Amino acid sequence: MIRFSRSDRSLVSQWWFTVDRVLLAVILALAAVGLVLSLAASPAVAVKKGFSQYYFVERQIAFVGLAIVFMFGVSLLNPRSVRRLALMLFFGMIAV
Repeated sequence: MIRFSRSDRSLVSQWWFTVDRVLLAVILALAAVGLVLSLAASPAVAVKKGFSQYYFVERQIAFVGLAIVFMFGVSLLNPRSVRRLALMLFFGMIAV
């Protein structure tokens, strides 16, 4: 188990002491519940549509993994960079 101290000045250590851990736990719990529900509900639909039995579960796992990596990366940014990223994504989505 990794242990961080307040004297450690690494980026991940600073992130750990500033992140809202309750919110992070709730987000991860919701992602886990979504994966379980996807595992329970999607095999019949996937087979009916001609895909492999766990096609939608595999997609859900891939997208949840990407979302967690993106969430972690954005949470490491400073507020000014987050605003810039949000504006770029906003105008990029409007352009599409």
